[in-house]
Amino acid sequence: MSDALGRELIARLVRLDPVMRERVVRSLSRPQRRELNQRWRLWAHDGQVEPPGDWRVWLIRAGRGFGKTRAGAEWVSACARAMPGSRIALVGGTIEDVRRVMIEGESGLLSVGHVGEGLTWRRDAGELVFDSGAVAYVYSAEAPEKLRGPEHAVAWCDELAKWRNGDAAWDNLMMTMRIGERPRVLVTTTPRSSRKRVNWGRGR
Repeated sequence: MSDALGRELIARLVRLDPVMRERVVRSLSRPQRRELNQRWRLWAHDGQVEPPGDWRVWLIRAGRGFGKTRAGAEWVSACARAMPGSRIALVGGTIEDVRRVMIEGESGLLSVGHVGEGLTWRRDAGELVFDSGAVAYVYSAEAPEKLRGPEHAVAWCDELAKWRNGDAAWDNLMMTMRIGERPRVLVTTTPRSSRKRVNWGRGR
């Protein structure tokens, strides 16, 4: 299916009322669902797509239902494909949060892999290995000292507003962002009143 045809079909799907849209999606065969899933860039809304320009930190601050997790997983997957052998940091409030939401969740990294892509999830070691040789490492904001020493090219931080040791974890992470000419960090978080003040420019 060409991208043009894909866009047209997705546009028609979006115009349907929610009930009918759900019926249509449920009626698709497994291969058709995989095809729709892989063409996420065609139906993602603007807020889920990587912004243009020479940025260092991309913040997606939105409520439930926005698609933050899907955006994060798709972005990390795309980075892993584009940068073979790269090191990626996955940082959540706890190790369990990273596993349950960012990796194993309905919109997590394991679910957005393309057909034929071999993803190796070493759960006990806290490592997700991509076909390209890129490796994503699991970190918890509860143990910011674990972020001392490693180096990364890409990082995805989820629910930063809820991190208990947010300042220390963020500062340590930013010091690890020193691989390549443009190390980048994506932050996906739900709005929450907090006294935490993150220095977005701190680090390299």
